Amino acid sequence: LRSYGQAEGLPGLDVRALYQDRAGTVWAGTMTGLARFDGRRFVPVTADGRPIEGVVTMLEDRAGTLWLGTAGNGLVRYRDGRFLTAQDAADLRAIDRDNALALLPRLR
Repeated sequence: LRSYGQAEGLPGLDVRALYQDRAGTVWAGTMTGLARFDGRRFVPVTADGRPIEGVVTMLEDRAGTLWLGTAGNGLVRYRDGRFLTAQDAADLRAIDRDNALALLPRLR
């Protein structure tokens, strides 16, 4: 068992969401930021130089897009190496901090 904290790169000690995507990358979301595990330590991740704060839930869709539900930036998506926040696009809406993300079954 190994402990990780701010000395190991976590942007905060209040981890609210932990997710491993299909590529094997481990993401940790805290109220003060998002970080990606590089195999040794967590590396803080930003969107256009701004921290992605208030991450409370994460989910990867069938196309491989990572969705982050946040209390600070609303709904955020990560695709093609770029984060897109609700402030950047009209089609993304803010979510409540108590909401969860879920994949719906495919409809025919």
